[in-house]
Amino acid sequence: MLLNQKYEIFPSNEQRETLDTWLSYCRQAYNSALLDKQRKYEETKESYSRFAMQTQLKRDKLSWTYLKEMPPSHCRKFSVVLTMHLLNSSEKKHATRS
Repeated sequence: MLLNQKYEIFPSNEQRETLDTWLSYCRQAYNSALLDKQRKYEETKESYSRFAMQTQLKRDKLSWTYLKEMPPSHCRKFSVVLTMHLLNSSEKKHATRS
């Protein structure tokens, strides 16, 4: 059963630069959210919810004007990916402790 399809793309130099810029923005936002999560856990020993992460991303958009250049759907996808990554990493920690 075919679940995914792959397409090879050949972006122009301008498109490649735009994609690289967006990737850099996502990386910056991801690292910021990861740092926020680590700080929250160290301070309160509570997990960082997806809602809190998305709220922080909205605040970051106000202070980091370059995030407004990126399509909003990309930021939402980033928060979903981060949430899934954090859930998977916490499940692995619990599995190794058992």
